[in-house]
Amino acid sequence: MNEINPENQPEKKIKKISLFKTFCKALIFSVLLIAIVMLSLNLISATEYTSSTETNCNGATCTTTLFSGVRNIYEDGKWKKIENARSLKGSGIEVLFLENDLDFPVEVLDYNYTSIQVKLNPKGLSILTENIPLRIWKPNEAKAEQFEKDVRDGKKEKKGLEDYKEKMDKVKDEEIPFNLLNQQKTKTYNFNQGDILEFGYNSTTIILKEPDNETFDDAQMDKSNP
Repeated sequence: MNEINPENQPEKKIKKISLFKTFCKALIFSVLLIAIVMLSLNLISATEYTSSTETNCNGATCTTTLFSGVRNIYEDGKWKKIENARSLKGSGIEVLFLENDLDFPVEVLDYNYTSIQVKLNPKGLSILTENIPLRIWKPNEAKAEQFEKDVRDGKKEKKGLEDYKEKMDKVKDEEIPFNLLNQQKTKTYNFNQGDILEFGYNSTTIILKEPDNETFDDAQMDKSNP
């Protein structure tokens, strides 16, 4: 049997330590290399957003898509498509009052791509025991085209703001009950950009739009709902 030479033990330990250091250096180098490659890929292929643009870069070549209106919103620390945002308040898609019935005010609490939350009679104005009408209208392209054709043919005349009733479908028509003990109502409805909500007999009338997209002579942006 070969005898173990004690003098060889430190030499073997040194070799093991040296191999371990070499392995650690190789591991660190590999991690750094992977990080550099990933960073390079991000630099080579990257996308930047603004509310109305999307810029895609591949190396030194960048292509910018310019949208006609608001397409993205910065929310929760990142850019999102407007249809994925929790809220569109402050996005550039604003609440416009087409008409304002002072007896039946509406406060818009929040809205996104598919819904709107409103407080009806937010100041608690005295409404006796009554059922107050609320209606929602949605655009109908075919009806709008037919209306414009009828106007050109002299069959109909444009009357101003009320023309939307000729060009849209009424998708909700309900009565909201109020009484002396309940003078306010908070409601949430399916509601898209371009839809119209009416509340009251003379109809406080609101729409969600980008103000520059279409001109409504009597429309006012609701500054209380930024």
